[in-house]
Amino acid sequence: MKYIFSFVGNFFILCYFESNGNPEFRTFKISTMKNIVFKKGNKFLFVQRDEIDFIKAERNYVRIFVKDEYFVERKTLKDIEAELDNDKFIRVNRSIIINSDRIKEISYDNNYQYYVTLKCGKSLKWGKKYIGHLHSVLRSEKKPV
Repeated sequence: MKYIFSFVGNFFILCYFESNGNPEFRTFKISTMKNIVFKKGNKFLFVQRDEIDFIKAERNYVRIFVKDEYFVERKTLKDIEAELDNDKFIRVNRSIIINSDRIKEISYDNNYQYYVTLKCGKSLKWGKKYIGHLHSVLRSEKKPV
């Protein structure tokens, strides 16, 4: 059986050919998939959303950090936000979204600048503009991204 994958907007399209040569199409809305699909070389990698530690914006690209590696996608942070579970992923500053299940600790310095440390060991600055999201996390009410 031969498979062809494609992305069109917010949809992942799978086309496969049965033994008789007839094509069969399946379309999946990306926001409802349990996995996020990344193209790496000539492969498609499926990463579970729960495995994502954090996402960092770099202009029209995002780096999605998963364990000890990251994936680069040509999307904006706003595009990625639309694909994520708003109860689990929280914006901590203008360029970073974290997985709230990956929070190890939250600390602050003498100037009340907050930092979040993730289970992977990465420490990230919590922006003052997004401090309301922090209070929601501390109250265990997760704020939408």
